[in-house]
Order: sequence, then structure tokens, then C-alpha cells
Amino acid sequence: ETQTYALEAHQADAACVTAAELANYNPKGAVKTIYYNNRRLTFIGINASNAALSNDALRRAVSYAIDRNDIINSVLFGIGEPTLLPFSTQGFMYPQKYKDVSKHASEAESALKDAGWTADTDSVMYYVGADKKKVRAEVSLLVNSENEARVQIAEKIAESLKQTGIKVNVVSANFETYKSRIESQKYDMYI
Repeated sequence: ETQTYALEAHQADAACVTAAELANYNPKGAVKTIYYNNRRLTFIGINASNAALSNDALRRAVSYAIDRNDIINSVLFGIGEPTLLPFSTQGFMYPQKYKDVSKHASEAESALKDAGWTADTDSVMYYVGADKKKVRAEVSLLVNSENEARVQIAEKIAESLKQTGIKVNVVSANFETYKSRIESQKYDMYI
């Protein structure tokens, strides 16, 4: 917000602001807005030592079921680029086969069913492991409570995954706790 105030006070000729800052900005006078892709990336970190997440079918289902375009449009004010890999789809190295990042709920469901997952009585998917124990598709998603956009993203992810039978409990923590839990690997997933 300081940059936008400096711009309005004619103390700066340009300002780089986030989509959230721009959404709340009401320019006074002639201001030209230029959008550009930056190198910021929001991703899901997965702890594969979690019993459910150690299953590759569940990890694929998570990827298929997330509605990235909805997140960009509803949380990031339409400013963003959905991607499956940690770099821009505009780059020459981005494989064409990964350009379609739309939500594929049916593929998510198929991936789980083909791997032996079935719906429990509460609609949460599960499978019976080699040790004869039931493994439910119920995970936590750790998010920094001090980043409002990421909290909203976490909630959108939980909504998307619920439709596929994956229960996500969003866990908001202050930055120090968030950082500590990631460093000590005390999370199922995080953003």
C-alpha cells in the first residue's frame, strides 16, 4: 500500500503491487496499469510419509481435482497462470502435454477407483492397505494464517477435493508455527 500512496503523491513514477493491493486501489488521477507475470509460485508441498499421501493415485487425484482456474479468478482477481510445473507455461521448456490444467474431477475419481479406493459411508474415499488397515483420504493442509490469499486458496482446495471424496482439514498457523511445522515435517500438505 505504501507504493500506491507514493504513486498518488507523485513521489514515485511506478509501483509494483500485488493483485490484492490493486483490487483495493482506487486511483486518483491518471494511472496506467500494466499486468505482467512475476516469478511468484503458490504450490502444494506433500509429505509422502503420510499413509494416504504415500499412495500415488491419491496424489494424482489431488492434482486432477483442484480447480486452479477458480482459484485464480476468485482469489487472485483473475491475475495468474495455472501450471502443473514450477515454471511458466510460456517458457520453451514447458511440455505441451501439461498445458491443460483444467479441473478433471472424473479423472481424479477414476485414478482412485482404479487403485482400489472406495467411498466410505461419509463419502470419504479409503482403501485397505497391505497391513489390512483402512487408509482414509483425509489429510490436513497447513497454511500461513498471516497470508489471507493463501488461506482462501487452501479453502478452495479443500472444496475441490471434497467433491472427489478427499477430506481436507485446513490448519491455519501463524508464520513461526507454520515454518516450524514445515521444517520438522509435521504436516500432511502445505501451501
